[in-house]
Order: sequence, then C-alpha cells, then structure tokens
Amino acid sequence: MEYLIIYQGQAIAKITHPEADVGQGIVIGPFVPFPAYESVRAVFQISGQLIAAELESGRRNEGAWQQYYQQRDVLTQRLSITTLDDLPVETTWIDILDCSEDMGDDGYEAHFVVATPEFFKDVLLWDQRAERGGAPFSS
Repeated sequence: MEYLIIYQGQAIAKITHPEADVGQGIVIGPFVPFPAYESVRAVFQISGQLIAAELESGRRNEGAWQQYYQQRDVLTQRLSITTLDDLPVETTWIDILDCSEDMGDDGYEAHFVVATPEFFKDVLLWDQRAERGGAPFSS
C-alpha cells in the first residue's frame, strides 16, 4: 500500500514501500516528492542540514533545532495521510525527514503515527512485502 502526504488539500508526496514498527504504532517509508512539495521543502530540509552540521562538527545546536521544530510543527499540523484511493488514515503525528541535499532521491523519508491500532491488523496496509508474499517487518 502506498500513501499520499497531503498539505492543505494538495498531494505533496507519495510514500512508497512503507514498513511499520507495530509496537510504536508508526509507519515509516521513503517518499517521492510531487511538484507541490516545493511549498514546504525549505522547512523540511532544515532537519537534513542540521544533521549534516552535527555530523561534521560533533556538536548539536539546540537553538537551531528548537527553531526548526517550531517551523516544522506549524506545517505538520496541516499534513494528513490518505491512501492512493483518497481514503484518510487517522494519524496523531506526521513528520518528514528531507536529506535530499546530501543524499539525492534517497534522502526523503516520512513517518506517521497511526491513531487506531486496528490499522495494524491488516498487514497489507503497511507492508508491501506482504502483497508479494514476503514477511512483514514488525516489532
């Protein structure tokens, strides 16, 4: 199952190859940005920039992280998740990690916490390997 990330009513990305940590209630997967992602890219790229700076310097800039969290939280409150068939997925939290400046197309990852545990009863909703007869990841 693939998902759309919606921002203010417009699809900004498609989550592909999702996996889940059932114990944490979280779905994680790479995403492919759509042209509409440009409206939020600058904020989400800050996290990738801060991570790269930390790795280079060995120090965490708490002030910069706090500023990023404030900007991110304004955006993530307006995000939602749907299936490709436009069925909403009830979530309590959605986040985007954008490290595309350093990693290119491999640098996009989305996370969302599902509000209803029943979601995880159907493995086809969160692990495409199950669609192909493989073993799902869970903890």
